[in-house]
Amino acid sequence: MVPFDQSNTGANTDRPNVTGDPNAGPRTSNQWFNVNAFQLQPFGTFGNAGRGIINGPKYETVDLGIAKISSITERISLEFRAEVFNLFNHTNFDLPDRQFTTPGFGQIFSANDPREIQFAVKFHF
Repeated sequence: MVPFDQSNTGANTDRPNVTGDPNAGPRTSNQWFNVNAFQLQPFGTFGNAGRGIINGPKYETVDLGIAKISSITERISLEFRAEVFNLFNHTNFDLPDRQFTTPGFGQIFSANDPREIQFAVKFHF
């Protein structure tokens, strides 16, 4: 997206022109897609970049939950739970900056949560 009104329509939702394959980039956090595949459209015109033409980073996660219920009496039991989110601690990047003409265009600045482990004990009566 162009962060200013290049089409002179009063809306800041313009898109640049596409001059190459934007998904032929190096796929690093410093340049996720080919930033040279875009150019600013002429003033007073709309760009030809479509919606959803850039492939973002994939999201991979494996979650695991284990529970053990132990009976204390006929009516009372104790449940122990262990849950692991993102078990293999795969880095899941957020989407890259898509604001054309900004210094961070094409860069990824953040990621989702790393592995999280939680334990719980529940008393059933």
